[in-house]
Amino acid sequence: MKLFLISQNVNRGYDTYDSAVVAATDEEAARQIHPGDESYIYSEGRWYYIDFSGTLQKAYTPDWAPSPKDVQVKYLGVTNREAGIVLASFNAG
Repeated sequence: MKLFLISQNVNRGYDTYDSAVVAATDEEAARQIHPGDESYIYSEGRWYYIDFSGTLQKAYTPDWAPSPKDVQVKYLGVTNREAGIVLASFNAG
């Protein structure tokens, strides 16, 4: 796996994620990770999440970038971690 710093500048202020360090196979996979929870999936122009029963639900996510295209990605190096969130920066309010 590779380590990436992902960040966004669209949704800022209280109760938002500004960045995260994630492990992913490539830059595009890193862009698809929501720093709040690995059960979020971006599809058909919006974020969804997988609920406790395994059902895909529409997500209300003003806490992260509206789209993966709004996420900046910077390669940090290589890791032996599995894909997912390593560390996230959340601005609680």
